[in-house]
Amino acid sequence: MDLPSQKIRAIILDDERFSSNHLERLLSGFEEIEVVQVFDLPQQALLFLADHPVDLIFLDIQMPLMDGFQFLDRLRESQEIPAIIFVTGFEEFAIKAIKRSAFDFLIKPVNPEELAETIRRFKLYRNKHHDSQKVIHLLDAVNNPRRLKLPSKNGVHLIDPEEVFFVESEGNYSWIRLANGNSEMVTIQIGKLLEMLDDDQFFRISRQNVINLRYLYRLDKKKGLCFLKYDTRIVELCVVRNRIHKLLESV
Repeated sequence: MDLPSQKIRAIILDDERFSSNHLERLLSGFEEIEVVQVFDLPQQALLFLADHPVDLIFLDIQMPLMDGFQFLDRLRESQEIPAIIFVTGFEEFAIKAIKRSAFDFLIKPVNPEELAETIRRFKLYRNKHHDSQKVIHLLDAVNNPRRLKLPSKNGVHLIDPEEVFFVESEGNYSWIRLANGNSEMVTIQIGKLLEMLDDDQFFRISRQNVINLRYLYRLDKKKGLCFLKYDTRIVELCVVRNRIHKLLESV
């Protein structure tokens, strides 16, 4: 006679009560999952976890006062971090970081089929030590963004890749156009500069320009144009025809 498998103890942390209630209802359909508590305040969840370890946390990223990454930072100060499944409506930098770290995540409103597939993968691959290490690597990436050290005529520029709007070639030099509207000239060719950038985030649309996909706002395939947007600022750039399909695959 087979022994019953041990249930997966989980909590939900989400400041949006409608979202957490929806997820709790969906999870009630999985016999292997036991939702032991639902929280809308990170501080309450931290107090609970100090005395009640769990196997899995369904964690929102965007929360007031303390976001999901700050919550994990606080949690790892006192104990090993359990497995994490992010539940979020935020699909820009955070989601790309999560993808690079091989985390699972669910987009709000949670789809039942996607939830079932996520739980299936969790049961198949779960390994607490491995998951804990992935959390640490992700937090390091989020909390300590890699700055580029780029040569200039007068020394070096230290630039956060997340702030790069697009890059413009000028012979053997390159103009770094920043999202805030500022520009910095560096004494490095655009091809060499592209090698220093994350190819999941930056894409070369022509000989003249590399764009940060984070700011890609619209693509006009017919006219061969792409539009980058930051706040109210919109920039229009030409895309080489044979790069348009590749660009679509990258976003």
